[in-house]
This record gives sequence, C-alpha cells and structure tokens, in this order.
Amino acid sequence: MTPADRSVVATVINGGVPEVERAVAVADAAFREWSVLAPKDRDRFLPAIPGLQGVGHRPGGGTRGQREVGR
Repeated sequence: MTPADRSVVATVINGGVPEVERAVAVADAAFREWSVLAPKDRDRFLPAIPGLQGVGHRPGGGTRGQREVGR
C-alpha cells in the first residue's frame, strides 16, 4: 500500500518462514552480483526487467519509486 494515497502497490501470496528465508537468500545473492557491475553493464539488463518502466525520475526530482514510501 502506498502511504501517499493508500493505493495498492503489489499483491503477494502468503508464505511462511522458509519462503521468506529463501527469498532473502536469493535477493542477497543477486545483490552481491549486481553491486559489482559497472553502470554500463547494468544498463544492458534493465530493459529486460518486467515492470521497470514505472521506475525512473519524475518531474521535479526524486524517483517514481519514492511514491511507494510516501515521499
């Protein structure tokens, strides 16, 4: 839910501790690989990420993603 206007940002399925632990481990591994990539190398992957079109800079500064945290 977006704090700014209380609209739904995402819907997720129910999961327990094992699913959360697995998700955290996968995200950590992905971040470790991603964080060492040069920006020009990251740019090659961005167009392939579904839904990324909604992420980016908005008029007046800031990012569209900041809307999700009410900034």
